[in-house]
Amino acid sequence: MEASYDYIVVGAGHNGLTAAAFLALNGASVLVVEARETPGGEASGASFRGSWYPRVAYALGLLPRELASLLGLDLDGSAYWVDPSWVLLADGEVWLEWWRDPERLASEMRGHGVEQGWRELSRVIAEFRRCASSEGILYTVKPPSLEEAAEILDRCSEGLGDAVREPWIRWAGGLVGKEIADALTYPVFLWEPGYVTLYFNLNGAVWGPARRGFTILAHELEAAARRAGAEVLYGTRARVLVREERAEGVVIGESRFIRARKGVVLAASILCLPRVLPPEAYERFLDKKDRLALEELASSDAAIDRFNFALAGEPVVPVDYRPPPILVVEQRGLSGELVYPSLYEPPTGGPHTMVFSGATSLEPRELAWRLSGVEALEVEAVDRSVLEREYCNPNGAPNHIPMTRDHILDRRPLPGWADYRTPIEGLYHASASSHPGGQVTGIPGHNAAMRALLDAGVRPTHTLLPRRALRGAI
Repeated sequence: MEASYDYIVVGAGHNGLTAAAFLALNGASVLVVEARETPGGEASGASFRGSWYPRVAYALGLLPRELASLLGLDLDGSAYWVDPSWVLLADGEVWLEWWRDPERLASEMRGHGVEQGWRELSRVIAEFRRCASSEGILYTVKPPSLEEAAEILDRCSEGLGDAVREPWIRWAGGLVGKEIADALTYPVFLWEPGYVTLYFNLNGAVWGPARRGFTILAHELEAAARRAGAEVLYGTRARVLVREERAEGVVIGESRFIRARKGVVLAASILCLPRVLPPEAYERFLDKKDRLALEELASSDAAIDRFNFALAGEPVVPVDYRPPPILVVEQRGLSGELVYPSLYEPPTGGPHTMVFSGATSLEPRELAWRLSGVEALEVEAVDRSVLEREYCNPNGAPNHIPMTRDHILDRRPLPGWADYRTPIEGLYHASASSHPGGQVTGIPGHNAAMRALLDAGVRPTHTLLPRRALRGAI
């Protein structure tokens, strides 16, 4: 007999499970189909002989507490919230300590001679979070353009318009100097609109190493989806079946068809479309310009160096804090972020672990010795081929596609696609390649679920869409 659900979600990453939970909370029957055997996607853990570590994503910070509350998630128990949150080491010396305590952080900025500018920047970050949430910038089914977002935010709080329009290094650098502004973003975002870095600092730049390498949060998200009524099927690849101009459901295994009465939600990278769609549907429904744009993005190698280490002994950490904060390391031959998972959760029989994410010219075992002071027993390199094969992330980019002026807000993932619809009726997208973008937020999953419900004529009752966004969508 043919199985059927209102919605089928392809992918049990954090956005897929969030989408499934919100669809089910609003009365829909939902099936989640996941190729891997575990939840979480790139935000999930693994282990070296019983010692847990985060395999790809390693820090929690941007998942909004209001979204977590609706889903019944325990954010405080999902990560280790140490103080300072992170420390920047320049050539082995502590240059910046990012304190969670506002007054300690202000004192740190005083030491850098930018306290007044920091207080203004801190105000803008807080106001951006408040206004972007309340005014339909983050929670929306129809993202505005950059200029529209700037105007909306300016009306909400003075000065936000310039902060989101201007290049980050020019606007923030004018307040706190180039060095501090640089420390709050990644080099690729320095000359992008401030909107991008403000989005990545919604949390006031406070990050926590994920407990059990995101395994806790991944399973809590799965539990939230199941609690709401969704079903989850693991170890099964799905192909979307397009029939009579719309996505009708998915085919799993050799030929088993499962119908989606109201829609299919792709919760993997939008660059995964060619893998999940029949070739004839991909070429028929996507125009040549969009196909070329997606194929060009997919063919680029945007992966960063990522190494997970099992160590021969306890690592020697170059700061005095125990447990240590996330370390941002800048020195000859390497630039990146460093986490020591086993110093949060001491191994019981397994080896100590260390995770490096960034850029390096060093051979992995030399890198391990430089950063831990002990030898590496095992090295796992999570490169582009791993991300493509296991997570359907073809170019290996942490945000799936660039967070640049050409791919934010109403242009994410492509112009005309930002409303979470694809050119195929009934096929939606919900991943880091969807608005508002990357990191572990769940917001793309929430928004795509709202879009799908509204298209089916359902006015959601469990939603974070502000009234103005909901009114404009009905």
